[in-house]
Amino acid sequence: MSSVEYKKWQMFALDPVQRRIHDAALRLFALHGSDRVSVRDLAEAAGVARGTIYNNVGSVDTLFVEIAAQLAAEMHERIRLAFGTTEDPAQRLATGIRLLLRRAHDEPHWGRFMCRFGQTASQLREVWYGQP
Repeated sequence: MSSVEYKKWQMFALDPVQRRIHDAALRLFALHGSDRVSVRDLAEAAGVARGTIYNNVGSVDTLFVEIAAQLAAEMHERIRLAFGTTEDPAQRLATGIRLLLRRAHDEPHWGRFMCRFGQTASQLREVWYGQP
């Protein structure tokens, strides 16, 4: 994927602190679940003060929803860009599966998050039930 295409699907522009918080939250949610992450855990994992979490995050529950929606939107866009002009449904399905597996391999926390919440979080169900 070219850098132009990458920027095209990078729909959620986050500053570096917000990115650290989101990355830490993704890891924590994947490992512990969405209801077992506290602001204190999040601040420690992100390497920021608790006040920074409060200034950047409405609540841990809201953060979970935001991250799930972001992951789904990014994955949809990655798959859409990879399809190009391919119209064959079998090829589109194979491309989508390959991209999902590759990302789970390259980003284990993403894979764990998707396995844990992919069928229960409404934002993530779209990744599985969307058009190939």
